[in-house]
Amino acid sequence: MFATTLSGDQGVLWELNARALFAEIARRSPLGRPELVAATGLSRTTVTQTLSRLVAAGVVRDAGLDHARRGPAATLYEVAPDAAAGAVVHITRHHVTAAVHDFAGTELGRARTEEADAGRVATTAVATVRAAAEAAGRVPEAVVVATPAVIAADGRTIAQLPGYLPPGTGLHDRLAEELGCAVMLDNDLTLLARAKLALRSGTFAVLSLRDGLGAGLVVDGRVHRGGRGLAGEVAYVPQPGVEIGSPALSEQVIAHLARAADAPELLPDLLTAAQAGHRGADRVLDEIARRLAFAAGSLTLMLDPDAVVLADYAAMGSLPERVIAAVRREAGPLRIPIETSTLGEDGPLQGAAAQLAELLVDLVFSRLLDDGPAPRRSAP
Repeated sequence: MFATTLSGDQGVLWELNARALFAEIARRSPLGRPELVAATGLSRTTVTQTLSRLVAAGVVRDAGLDHARRGPAATLYEVAPDAAAGAVVHITRHHVTAAVHDFAGTELGRARTEEADAGRVATTAVATVRAAAEAAGRVPEAVVVATPAVIAADGRTIAQLPGYLPPGTGLHDRLAEELGCAVMLDNDLTLLARAKLALRSGTFAVLSLRDGLGAGLVVDGRVHRGGRGLAGEVAYVPQPGVEIGSPALSEQVIAHLARAADAPELLPDLLTAAQAGHRGADRVLDEIARRLAFAAGSLTLMLDPDAVVLADYAAMGSLPERVIAAVRREAGPLRIPIETSTLGEDGPLQGAAAQLAELLVDLVFSRLLDDGPAPRRSAP
């Protein structure tokens, strides 16, 4: 019945078939026609004809012959990396990192610029993307930006909330105008959760501590942003001993706690000092772990997750063990499953790359349906 419904629009039917084939090739290439027929349920004739057009358009390419199978060797197919290119950007309070990827997802070039002035972030981001494009020898046709901000569902608007970046569409519009391509903004912790989704399934929260405290959420295998992009904003969830309306943890909060204990103000230095036996640093880390444990408890009550995954500074040194100890002391019968992320600083960029891959596929198939695939462009 499904095929009959679509039979009146051969363009739509062809695109559905082509995307199904491409998705399999992208997921586990190289693949031959027999594997594609088995994986998609399409006829051999449909697979052959669709592959022929995808190859002619430069979307997939011949990857040689499969000599391992019995009988005649079958042609293998893989994603054509030159079909398109895009960039991913990670904005933090201290630096901007950009990387350019080809259509197959390979990183071609990277650049990083130190920048702490929020008013200059757009200028810095443009310059950093251009530096990465020059290193890659490719001009990006789409850009995904991981930001420390709440982003509305339009992928353009920074919410009117306290934060590092000014609200509105200014950052998006400046990048789109200067770079001359599609730009999508997303919350950095949401993208960190998307990166973790490549490693596990189910329902989980990624609880991150770096410039501030926040979480990225995955519910039933899907990234959850909420209706206004506010899902996972746990920094202001009320906690014992923390004034209502104040952030539970941030760089400023940690520095205040550290000064009161005559300890180093930066978290990495606190970890080092505690390891060396500094009692004040040890007490500060226990308080940080207690606040992380309460945030994890709030997430657990809301989501009932398979895991709360500690990331960034929350995953450093002795903090995971301290959080687990705090959970045992404070959570009573509430089961809070704590894990530690291994994604590291590149986690938001990895999630942005997954988002970028979808954007580039849409771009390439749009061109293909218009019978006007764009040629590869080289960076100036």
